[in-house]
Amino acid sequence: MSNIDSNKINFIQTLRSLAFFFVLLFHLDIKFFSGGYLGVNLFFILSGFIITKISFDIKNPNSIREILIFLKKRIYKLFPFLLLTIIFVNIVGFFILGQNLYSKLHLQSVSSIFFVSNIYYYFEAGYFDFYSKQNPLLHIWSLAVELQFYCIFIFFIHFFSSYYKKPKFYLILIIIFFSLTLIFKNSINLIFYFSLFRFYEFLLGSIVFLIYNKFSLRKFNSLSCISGLAIIIVTIIWSDPNSQFKIYIPFFLFTGFLLIAIRGKTVLDKYIFNSPVINYFGNESYLFYLIHWPVIIFYKIFTNNNNFSLIDLLIIVILILIFKIIFEFLYSFFSTDKKISYKNFLIVFAIFIIIFPNNIKSSITKINNDYYKNFESNNIYSKKILLIGDSHAQHLYYGIKKNNKNTELIQNDFLIDDNFQLILKDKINEFRPDIIIFSLRWDHNKKINKIKFEWNAEFDNDVFNYYKNELISISKILTENTNLIIFGSLPMIGYANSSFDCLSRRLKFKKNICEYSHINKNKAILQRYKFNNFMQKNLKDSNIKFINPFNFLCEKSKCKNIIDNKHIYIDDSHLTKNGSLIIANELILKSSYFEKN
Repeated sequence: MSNIDSNKINFIQTLRSLAFFFVLLFHLDIKFFSGGYLGVNLFFILSGFIITKISFDIKNPNSIREILIFLKKRIYKLFPFLLLTIIFVNIVGFFILGQNLYSKLHLQSVSSIFFVSNIYYYFEAGYFDFYSKQNPLLHIWSLAVELQFYCIFIFFIHFFSSYYKKPKFYLILIIIFFSLTLIFKNSINLIFYFSLFRFYEFLLGSIVFLIYNKFSLRKFNSLSCISGLAIIIVTIIWSDPNSQFKIYIPFFLFTGFLLIAIRGKTVLDKYIFNSPVINYFGNESYLFYLIHWPVIIFYKIFTNNNNFSLIDLLIIVILILIFKIIFEFLYSFFSTDKKISYKNFLIVFAIFIIIFPNNIKSSITKINNDYYKNFESNNIYSKKILLIGDSHAQHLYYGIKKNNKNTELIQNDFLIDDNFQLILKDKINEFRPDIIIFSLRWDHNKKINKIKFEWNAEFDNDVFNYYKNELISISKILTENTNLIIFGSLPMIGYANSSFDCLSRRLKFKKNICEYSHINKNKAILQRYKFNNFMQKNLKDSNIKFINPFNFLCEKSKCKNIIDNKHIYIDDSHLTKNGSLIIANELILKSSYFEKN
């Protein structure tokens, strides 16, 4: 993604343009582009080519001074627009983000400024986690990886100055770093974020440069060009993010890149590699990359919408272009010699903006999230209830036990625990419950990943069927006197940390935007809606009672987050104390299985 001068090698600019558009389509959640994240891998390979090309021009690699000058130039190329991006995110975020999200910008901004955000995000959350997808600076992790590669690569050159122009040097490094990646391949977040596990991708680009520098095809140039482009495009489009072979995918991108690099002149150059439009996006890919993600995130948060229509996509593209123009104006304004003093002002202002969020005291109401502990119960119902599940059983516990004293909670990821049925049988024999209630976060990514043996798996019909079959199997081990209730998926919050955080936004798209989540505007809520309908339909002929929270919380396509000025959710998915009481009273305790004393 760097803005390094590559002497405008046209095929590099074309591939940069291609890489950016794949990343953009991926971040816009465009169907058929789930592999678009590989545009970042392609950027890494291209950066390896360029940095190797530039390193060959270093006159004295043994000189520490020359090495530091080299790094200084790279940082100066990257830093100005990065600084503008961070300032832009902090200013816009002040108005659009809720105070909880905005307060996190402090460390996110600092880690981005010092090019260590990849390490920070590794310890904070996974790339595909809910909160990561609301972070407007998340994409800077790749820039951190790139600069970290530059630092280590250039010192490799310094210490191995006699070898760094030889292919064996790069092949050995590729073997070392790829072997390291293979060893840790099951540590998904580690190999995703840490630069050591990305170095082999940059080094593949180095190999392409070495071959490009010595060899060029004399025949089959058009075939080589078309084949190279086809390999890259097909690899990215057909790539499955859940594939266990994804660490090998950069080698396919390398192959396509190599075929393009070694081709001679072809008739296609005029239409592809020399196209002014394509080269424009290639030349500007760094700035487009920096701008596009914050614009997408702010649009999603501001509108509470992540299921884009064509109008939404058009607005986002226009906003990206507008902010690009603004960034370029500011850069030129602060870069002229006459206004050199403004550079110092800009740096001071940036430091202020970065520190500013940390000094804001949140006015969000403090909410007790351990309300399920130590409370008095009313014995309105005289049932023995066994409530089983994860945190989504725990948040129902208060509402049920408040009115039914003899309620026990077992926290267990049933259905994906191989020993669960044995545990359940023992507990039934010991407690002899009248009613068993199962409730969990049905679409939790760790659960569905385990069910489908995939990483970042989809919550789809395969998962629905798995849950249905397991529930029916469990129902068969229950005694005749034990009734089984399955509590379906809550709609949950749309694109916000919580309705509390949403209400703390200084600028809202609509006055009541925090009060509702929209089924058709949020893909996760839509899938939960489909899951509940599937289970309701397929369990109706069994001895299982399925409770669908959408029937109570939603009307048409709108689902309530606040009822009678009381917040339903404490965060993006868990119930408040009031929410637990409302849901238990309106949905569970009104079931035919319950009778008041």
